[in-house]
Amino acid sequence: MAALTYDSGQLLLTAITRAGSLDRQKVRDALANIPELEEVTGKMKFTGTGDPTKSAVILQIKDGKFAYFASVSP
Repeated sequence: MAALTYDSGQLLLTAITRAGSLDRQKVRDALANIPELEEVTGKMKFTGTGDPTKSAVILQIKDGKFAYFASVSP
């Protein structure tokens, strides 16, 4: 879960850097124009509709701990 949080922060940081500002509209526009980003949990691609396409990791709880089960790529 920490890796997904890290990736989200990196996505936001990338948008702020590209916007060159903390202005909400500029950051939003920069975020909408990121075509692809590769981070800790894999590659994220953004479609023209704004919906992300991303590989997913499926975890399973075994003995009270998260365990890797499988990865699914669109």
